[in-house]
Amino acid sequence: MHARCLFLFLLLISIAGRNLILSDDRVYQTSRRRNTLEKLNRRIRDIQYAHTRVKRFAWVGPTEEEMEEFT
Repeated sequence: MHARCLFLFLLLISIAGRNLILSDDRVYQTSRRRNTLEKLNRRIRDIQYAHTRVKRFAWVGPTEEEMEEFT
């Protein structure tokens, strides 16, 4: 009887531990995914900013500061 209770208790602990490890892995994957999304969003903003500058160059021309930057 005691051996059966001990076995069930150890089984319960091992299942709980495995679930904790899996949940930690899920949190790690979620944070990696969030970091990737932040990097992509930053890259999209950079591209949009560059596109806006190119459009303005086409219509208005570069400012003096931007001319110095390119020379």
